[in-house]
Amino acid sequence: VKIIHSRISKDPSNVNLLQGFFLKLSNSLDGPVVRLKQLKSPEVERVTGYYSSQLVAFVRNVLEIVPVSVFGILVQISDIFERRLQRLPLKIQGDKLGAYAQLGERYKLSMMAHEISIFADGVLSMDNSIIGGIEINPRKLLDEGLRKEMVRHVSEL
Repeated sequence: VKIIHSRISKDPSNVNLLQGFFLKLSNSLDGPVVRLKQLKSPEVERVTGYYSSQLVAFVRNVLEIVPVSVFGILVQISDIFERRLQRLPLKIQGDKLGAYAQLGERYKLSMMAHEISIFADGVLSMDNSIIGGIEINPRKLLDEGLRKEMVRHVSEL
C-alpha cells in the first residue's frame, strides 16, 4: 500500500490505473469462489463475504491517499494565497502592472489546481465495481475520504 501511495503522490495520473488494478483483485477472488460453489460448500457465502470485505477494506486503504493528497495541495494553495500573493490596490498604473502579476506564484497555483483536478477526475472516472458481492462506489469513497480529511484538518485548528 505504501508503494501505491507514493506512486500516486508523485504522479496523480496514476489514479487512473487503479480501476484496472481493483478489477484484477476482484477477479482473483472469483476462482476460489467458483471452486467452492462446485464443491457445494455450505461456507461459500461466509468465505465470499469475508474476502470481499477484506478487498473492500484494501480498496478504501488505497484510495485514502487521494483526499490526503488533495488536502495537502489545498494547504499549499492556502499558504500561497495568504502569505505570498500581494494584495492588489484599487488602482494600478499600467507600467507597474507587471510587478503585481506575480507570474511564478500564479503558475504554481494553476499547477496545484491541475493536480487536484487530476486526482478528482481519476476517481470520478472509475465505474462502480462489484467485489465479491459488495458494490464499491468510488465517488462515495472520495466523498467520505474528503469529509474525513476535512474533519482532521479542522480539528487541528
